[in-house]
Amino acid sequence: MKMAYDLNPEVNQDYLYFAAGNAVNSINYSLALEYYLLLRDINYDGVTTKFYITEVESGNEIEISSEDEFNLLQKSKDYDNPREELTESRLPEIVKNIAF
Repeated sequence: MKMAYDLNPEVNQDYLYFAAGNAVNSINYSLALEYYLLLRDINYDGVTTKFYITEVESGNEIEISSEDEFNLLQKSKDYDNPREELTESRLPEIVKNIAF
């Protein structure tokens, strides 16, 4: 996963986060610490936007996988109540794991 991050560090920061978790799970704490310190240094918080919209016919709210699809469905009469939600920050976990 670290290699995927290295290919495009601007876009693939999530891969570095998952590589750090994998290092912890394989009990390679020195490597995990290296990755967590790098995540801290690049100000990674892992916050992303999730998109939701309600199907008018069923009344079920569904999660939409992309912003483009979300914007398209908002124009349809088959959907209403669009909303966006930010995920929780991963920074507290990163700081905790650095201290560990």
